[in-house]
Amino acid sequence: MVSNDEKRIIGLLIGHYRRKKHISRNELLSTSNDSLCSPKTLIRIENGHIPKRNQFYISLCQSLDVSYPFEEKLLYKLDNYRQKLVHAILEGSKGNMEILLEKIDEDFTHHILYVSERAWLYQSILTLLLYDQVPSQEKMDVFYCLKDVLLEEDRKLLFFLFMHPKIRKNVDRSLIHVSLVYE
Repeated sequence: MVSNDEKRIIGLLIGHYRRKKHISRNELLSTSNDSLCSPKTLIRIENGHIPKRNQFYISLCQSLDVSYPFEEKLLYKLDNYRQKLVHAILEGSKGNMEILLEKIDEDFTHHILYVSERAWLYQSILTLLLYDQVPSQEKMDVFYCLKDVLLEEDRKLLFFLFMHPKIRKNVDRSLIHVSLVYE
């Protein structure tokens, strides 16, 4: 079951992808198969408020052509990958990083809202450390959208990514205050 914290993040991502696809709220609501929700409820969802019905999230995700994270196994797998990522970074093991990157690439092949974004964060860190490859602007935009709402462990990894010398010069200065939390 998706937690309330994760639902808040999913709501923000729904708003992010709706805007990115240049879809108005009314257009999104009219593409839904069922009577989804009111425009007021959509605004609240996009602002991180949690409605009483989970069906709202599922229908909104379908309207945006992304999947809703039904499987708790995927969220558990991501938590496991995050732990392995932190361990590989601290250990400095490029071999473990390459294996982890392969596993993440294999396990997360289609867009599942919030699950994919977390996987992108882990992949971005690994490809930066292994191949000195900076994430795409599209991924950086998603990360920036999530910077204030990710769960603490992922926020630390996002800060690690943002503070890399190849990325730091392009990061909004408002992120610098976050460093105080993690020092």
